[in-house]
Amino acid sequence: MAENENKEKKKSGFMSLIITITLAVMISMGGTYFLMKYMNKSSTPQNVTNKAIRTMAVLIRPGSNATFPLRGGNQILVIDSLTFLVGSKECGQSIGINTPQIMDGIQMLLLSKSPSEILNPDALQTLKQQMIDLIDQITGFTGEKAPLGILQVYLYIKAVAPV
Repeated sequence: MAENENKEKKKSGFMSLIITITLAVMISMGGTYFLMKYMNKSSTPQNVTNKAIRTMAVLIRPGSNATFPLRGGNQILVIDSLTFLVGSKECGQSIGINTPQIMDGIQMLLLSKSPSEILNPDALQTLKQQMIDLIDQITGFTGEKAPLGILQVYLYIKAVAPV
């Protein structure tokens, strides 16, 4: 009889050891799962919202020498290239899709300018800002979306020439 009691104590001790180890492993795995899930949720939105992917969008390729009439129609502006630094890929794609509307808007803007309103540093900065406002309006990157729109204009003027 004592022998049977010893065997049962060994079996129950062994079973309690297996149950204890199984519970410890399950609790450890559960804790790790919740920790990883919590860590991923808190860091992912910060990375997505803080990442603005800057890229370049080319409207007039270098060497294209696009011409635009100026106010009065007696002179033309020759633009060698026009490139934008944009805050998102979506803005760059939107510029590509809306190229005809953007080119028309730039032409209308330049038709209101005389050479003196383009060929001095302050006026050139004003023109670039007007281009940003115009294109952001056409592409829809205004208000809260403005940081994802046009950030900088790179305009290379080749000449102002008589017609």
